[in-house]
Amino acid sequence: MIKLKEVLGKFPIFSSLKEKAIEELSNIALLKQFKKGEIIYKENDPPDNFYLVLSGRIKTYTQASISQQRILEYLYRGTCFGIISLLTEEPHSVTAEAANDSLVVEIDKDKFNKFLKKYPPLALELSKILSRRVKKRADIGKNVFESSIISVYSFYPGVGKSTYSLTLAKALNIEAHKKVVVVEVKKKDGSFYFPKDINVLDIRKFSEEILNKFVDKSLGFDYLKLKYWNDSLGIKKIPSFLSFLTQFYNFIILDLPPFLDPPILSFLTQSDFIHFIASKSSTLSKDLKILKDNCKLKKEQVKIILGENSGYLKDGVSKSQIFATLPDIGGKSYLELIKDYPNSVYTKAIRRIARQISSVRIGLALGSGAAYGLAHIGVLKVLEENNISIDIVSGSSMGSIIAGLWGLGKSWRQIRELALKFKDFPIFSFLDIGFSGKSFLKGQHLKRILRDIFGNKTFYELKRPIMIVCFDFKRRQPYIVSKENLSLYKAILASCSIPGIFAPVRNKDDLLLDGGVLNPLPVSCLIKDGVRKIISVNVSPSKKEIERIYKEESRLKKLNIFDFIFGSIEAMQQEFIQEALSLSDVIIHPEFEEVLWTDFGKVDYFIAKGEEEALQQLEKIRQLQEM
Repeated sequence: MIKLKEVLGKFPIFSSLKEKAIEELSNIALLKQFKKGEIIYKENDPPDNFYLVLSGRIKTYTQASISQQRILEYLYRGTCFGIISLLTEEPHSVTAEAANDSLVVEIDKDKFNKFLKKYPPLALELSKILSRRVKKRADIGKNVFESSIISVYSFYPGVGKSTYSLTLAKALNIEAHKKVVVVEVKKKDGSFYFPKDINVLDIRKFSEEILNKFVDKSLGFDYLKLKYWNDSLGIKKIPSFLSFLTQFYNFIILDLPPFLDPPILSFLTQSDFIHFIASKSSTLSKDLKILKDNCKLKKEQVKIILGENSGYLKDGVSKSQIFATLPDIGGKSYLELIKDYPNSVYTKAIRRIARQISSVRIGLALGSGAAYGLAHIGVLKVLEENNISIDIVSGSSMGSIIAGLWGLGKSWRQIRELALKFKDFPIFSFLDIGFSGKSFLKGQHLKRILRDIFGNKTFYELKRPIMIVCFDFKRRQPYIVSKENLSLYKAILASCSIPGIFAPVRNKDDLLLDGGVLNPLPVSCLIKDGVRKIISVNVSPSKKEIERIYKEESRLKKLNIFDFIFGSIEAMQQEFIQEALSLSDVIIHPEFEEVLWTDFGKVDYFIAKGEEEALQQLEKIRQLQEM
């Protein structure tokens, strides 16, 4: 039984109050428990109560921020909230939701206001908190301490859960410089992954004061052995145990045993995400249904980690649902794997996962621009030669070709060699004229080159993640291809099919065209995927560059219908490009002289221009990498 008088007196916010005042406060206060996911109040609700977190974790967000998958603030023990509305009499500016099972002190608004009038020093302290909170909201995204609870789980033993958990913790520590703890959870009679002599914590005896005695720091991150009993006392301790950890660690990785008893269900339901390690001997869709039905999880909370050689995906689970694919570790232990980090195939895969979930990925957006897009190769050259790691590349139109080759693991030199196939690209060949009613050209030459380059490869064969941006004609919106069972050739052909010049590409019932129509510089798809660091390569000529190209009368006389179509689309794209540039961290914009969008024969010229501008921005790129 919690005695509010004793508890409230320990919080700094009430330090100015004497014992009598604390007793009065405890008499008007109520304790309320909120289950994970329960809403405490919604944005625009009228002010109702003063709130104080006693245990657990509360997250705040607005409709605008949650649409961007962004939490404004996490509130931990001892934090009061709802005070902005309380003191200003304005509706709540955010929604407050329990991120874990939480215990909250509530005091009715009218009763609390009377208490403030009686004890003015507390009103002054709340005004200071209000001032700090408003400033923090203004700086939101800069200093928010984020904490995620990740359960690593499977229904089957021997699938590499512990190796995955430990390697992921190491990768998060190295790649994101985050505070990480791995909690290896076992039944009372279970054996742990590491036989070394580390004290084992009994969940029933957990208290904040004793936890440090059980934490091992020898691995480069914190590691904790935890045993549980299947009883009510242990189950009640789980939310407070996890809530306490969230105050100090960015990532809490729970290495759970393959059971579904009440304590494990409690760990799973309190988690933000579950990394479900799939087994070769199980039926994945059935396992997922059992997991979701028992834990009441949202689809996006379960991340499926699939073994590279698993023979699933015949039972209703598509490749697009797979969060990551892991290669076989070849019988190696965690300690053997980590010695070679991140050079082995396994640790490279874990590194990608760590960078994604910690939001430190760097995305590269390669814009449209026909022959101008060959400059993207020069940018890749600079990044490669200066060891700048790119995590994901998006490409539109010509940028999609370069993105596709990068995704296949090609070096800049290999991409250059393949780009030479465009050197004699006869975009205006009379033999290609079609007049089909959908386009002037059949596009046979473009199809031949792209088939020659990409063959029958699909997105599943990529070595690096990419996004190919097309234009969905029927829905008049961008169409992003990243994981579909679609050939690279077909997706890239669609992204390069300039309306009116080339015919649309049909994919089932969809008609796809050049991604540059709505997304000439594909930044928005990277942001939607959670990428927070973005380098944009804009190869579209500026207004001044275009004026310089066409200043000679002889150039104007040579213009044809294709120049007018391309130039008109290019002009309409400028607003989209400016919006994308405003969302980018580093902008690379090569300047070209005396060349046209059809000059595919000048491969090395464009590469040199891309390289030159990328070198100018190299210091900014390095700073972005270190952020």
